[in-house]
Amino acid sequence: MKPVVRPAEAAGLVLIRQANAADAGAEVLLGRRSGRSRFMPGIYVFPGGRVGPEDRRPSGFAEPLPDPPPGLDRDTQRRLAMFARAALRETFEETGLLLGAPDRGVCTAKRWRVGRRGLECFHGSRARSRLRRHAPGSPCDYPGRLAGPLP
Repeated sequence: MKPVVRPAEAAGLVLIRQANAADAGAEVLLGRRSGRSRFMPGIYVFPGGRVGPEDRRPSGFAEPLPDPPPGLDRDTQRRLAMFARAALRETFEETGLLLGAPDRGVCTAKRWRVGRRGLECFHGSRARSRLRRHAPGSPCDYPGRLAGPLP
């Protein structure tokens, strides 16, 4: 009997926009996997990937995600937010597209360090930390926040 394989928690994002030409229809964002990948080499895929540990907790930014359907328990609602964070993070890591709106509100960073020019807050995952210098509780110029439905 084969062992049961548990699927990995992962999320992706399908980005669709109206093409510039009137007769071109819609455009969809796809990336191409490396031909040297062990899993499905060379195929075109939507941006996305595994849920990371940083996706399991609130980002510290405003997260205006759509209201979940009624009747979902709290754990399922938290998991929906986790998958949304993972999809947005993976899209940024794979394409450089930061889907969000400027947020010049009070900084809510959880990680700080003393740098050469003052306090620095950390935003993002450890691999892609963004440093900003300012006092705790003051406005932060981090370039974006997680987005909900785009206008």
